[in-house]
Amino acid sequence: MPYGGRMQVIVGASQADIVRLPRSAELDEVGPTSASGWTAVWCETLEPLAPLGKFVAVDEGWTDETAEERLWLRVVVDGTSSIWDWSDHSATEAEVRTAAQALCHAFVAPEPDDALIVSLATAIADEELMAGLDELFDPPELDEEDVRQRRTLVAHRGDLVGAHVAARIAAGEIGPLDAADLEDSWVLLRPENAVDADRLAFAVTDGTSRRSLTVALWRGAGDACGVWVIDRYGSRVPASWNTRWWRPAGPDLQQRDTAARALAGAVGSDVDQLALSDLARSRANARDPLAELASLLSLPQDALAVLDDGPAAPTLKDVEPATWWRASWDAVRPPTLGASPDTPHWAGIGTLVAVLAIMLVMLALTVVVAGTLITDGSLVEQDGVTRAAWAFGGFSALLLAFYAWLSTWLIRRNLRDREVRR
Repeated sequence: MPYGGRMQVIVGASQADIVRLPRSAELDEVGPTSASGWTAVWCETLEPLAPLGKFVAVDEGWTDETAEERLWLRVVVDGTSSIWDWSDHSATEAEVRTAAQALCHAFVAPEPDDALIVSLATAIADEELMAGLDELFDPPELDEEDVRQRRTLVAHRGDLVGAHVAARIAAGEIGPLDAADLEDSWVLLRPENAVDADRLAFAVTDGTSRRSLTVALWRGAGDACGVWVIDRYGSRVPASWNTRWWRPAGPDLQQRDTAARALAGAVGSDVDQLALSDLARSRANARDPLAELASLLSLPQDALAVLDDGPAAPTLKDVEPATWWRASWDAVRPPTLGASPDTPHWAGIGTLVAVLAIMLVMLALTVVVAGTLITDGSLVEQDGVTRAAWAFGGFSALLLAFYAWLSTWLIRRNLRDREVRR
């Protein structure tokens, strides 16, 4: 049978019946049941669903034997299974019509119309097959709410300069961002499109110190909300509350425990790890889970005010897009994301230290090269020097002069900036 990791299945049973199956722990996610009695399921194998006897599965994957890409549709009604695989060849008219009739039988619908025939004949991915079913049969929710409808916010603490640079680079790649600097080295970043929060958080994490903290917060329909953090291995670890999707207790709690450990590790010893673990394990909460999380992690209250568009939210400013080189170069200037005048200007200091270190290395290299040229190679125990050595000597001297000038310029700028902040 074709296999490609997680597949999506529409099951003719209620969520309650599905989660009571003997092997329901092998399922990944089970959605809410529609008025017509169908439920969406994400899983890696169809075997746990076999007792129900009625489902439609779509998968875009590969075979175990040949690792060839596959696109297939399987319809099971009253224990009778039919499967169509259109990966090795274009679907024939007979195959498409037979598959369409099986779908109509499963959904208790009239004979297949032209729209269904065209949808099956032209689909080249599992999303397209499911989209065709969504339009024609009104199936249940196929996935959790559209991420684009959520409100999202990325909060970072620790490496203010790195976050500024990463935000400017990200703004040039993913689109407009708003930002605000807060006390205690916190910076809030809000993407215009919620779907870009993942990329933004990863960009900030990659561009900042490992000891800093980056978390993404979101709110969805109703009371649904969640948080995710990037652990020390670079993996996205989420926890969510009040969603209508069911997940097996074992893997779900394990994932939530992992999220709690990642958050506690990033925050440090001050966090109440037991309370954080209890919060992460809870599936629903009478209070606002994000408010509890903010209290446990000492997140600024302004973060939730921004996420909720509250009246007390600080003013966010547009982040100016920039290339990596431009953003890094501008980091020697005072922060431009709305920081207060009292915010420490670590950017200039960090850049100055780096430039001075490079200058010292170039100085040592220039001394060695000069000594080699003056002693005609005896300093490094060789006979004579080549033209390439003379050329390299001139190049290293020019670089040394450049870094000496740059160091002087940075020192003057930092002194001038310090006087301005006073």
